[in-house]
Amino acid sequence: MNDAISRWWDEFRRQAPRVARLFSREDEWDLAGWMNEHLGAIHPELMWEFGPAVRCEGHRLVITPETRRALRPLVREVLKAAPAMSGWEFYEYRLPENLELATQTVGGRVGGDFAGRRILVHARPAEFNRINLTFEFSPPDPDEQHAFAVAYVYSESLLGEEVLDRWIGTIDAGPIPDDGLAAIGLDELRAQVTELVREILVKLPDRPWHQVDIENGVPWAGMKTDPEEADDYPLQRDLFVVSTPAPEMLHNALSGLPFDSARFSRCGERFCFLKIDGGQGLPVDSPFADRSDIEDAINAVLRPAKSGCAIGGGTGLRYSYIELALTDVDAAWLQIQPILQAGGLSRRTWLMFHDDDLSRTWRGLFEDTPAPPEQAELPDAN
Repeated sequence: MNDAISRWWDEFRRQAPRVARLFSREDEWDLAGWMNEHLGAIHPELMWEFGPAVRCEGHRLVITPETRRALRPLVREVLKAAPAMSGWEFYEYRLPENLELATQTVGGRVGGDFAGRRILVHARPAEFNRINLTFEFSPPDPDEQHAFAVAYVYSESLLGEEVLDRWIGTIDAGPIPDDGLAAIGLDELRAQVTELVREILVKLPDRPWHQVDIENGVPWAGMKTDPEEADDYPLQRDLFVVSTPAPEMLHNALSGLPFDSARFSRCGERFCFLKIDGGQGLPVDSPFADRSDIEDAINAVLRPAKSGCAIGGGTGLRYSYIELALTDVDAAWLQIQPILQAGGLSRRTWLMFHDDDLSRTWRGLFEDTPAPPEQAELPDAN
C-alpha cells in the first residue's frame, strides 16, 4: 500500500502544473480518467474534488471516502505522505461553502432550478447527541428522491463533510415538524448547527473518564440483549449483558447507527473495547480470577499515566468485553498489552474501536493473534 501511495504522489507532483493549466483553461485533458487511474490504484472507492485553496493562492484537493468511513484511516495515510507543494492544499473532508457556492454545488451534482423557490431547514437535537435536519421546499418538489438529494448535498456543502459525518443524524425532505423549534433559512444553517453542537458539548463531562471516580461518583446502567447462537460473532454481537457508567455511548455503539467518539467526549477520548475469547478460560496460574480483576489491572496502569481507563464491561455467549475510554490509544496499548499477556489471556484477544472510521482497525494481543472474526475476509483489515 505504501508503494501505491508513493507512486500516486510522484505522479501528482509531475502532473500538478498540467492540472493547474486545466483550471485556468490553458489545457484540456481527461482529469477524471487520470485521477481514477492513479488515485484509484490506492483504493477504487476513494473519491476526490478540486477547488480553490483556502490558506494560499492556488488550488486544493480533497481526497475522501465519502460515506465509506472505514476508509478514513487510509485517506489519512495518503495525506500524511503528501509532499509540500507551493500553491496546493490537501484535505480529507469537503470544506463548508457559502450559500452561493453551495447552491452551485447542488445544481451541479443533482440538478434543479432554485430560482424563486423557498427552502427552510429545521435543525433539532436527536438521540446519541446527533442533530436531525428537515428541509421544506416551497413549492414542494414532486420528486421525493430529488428532494432528498438536494437536502443532502445542501447539508454537506453548507456544513462541510466533517460536521455532516460527525454530528448530523437523519436528513429529511418534507413538512417541518411542529415541535416549537423555528425553521431557518439555508444561510443560517451552519450557525444553528454550530450552536446545537456547543449545547451538546457543554453537557458532556468536563474531564476525561480516568479522572472520574466511576466506582462511587457516577451511576451505572445495565443492558441486556438476546443474541442468537452462532459459530462465531462479529463485533459484540454475542453480548447478552453489559454494565457501564456511559450507557448512552454504549447504546449508540451497539445500535448499528453511526458512531463518533467526539459526540460523547470533549476531552479527545476514543471509545473502544477489549474483545477476549473465553472459550478456554484463564490458566490456573493467571493473576486474574475474572473480568473485574482485568479491569482493575488496566485501571491501575492507565489512570496514573492519564492515558485512559476501563468504563465497564460485559459478557457474551463466547467473548468477554471490557469497555475503554482512552485519551492516548498508542500509549495505553503499550501499557496494558504486557499485563494482559502475562495474565494468560487468549491469543484471540483484540483491542477494537467503536468509531466508524476505525471499524476495520484492530490490535492483536500477540504477534500471532489472528484477525477478529468480522475482519478476516476484509481486504483493509490490519
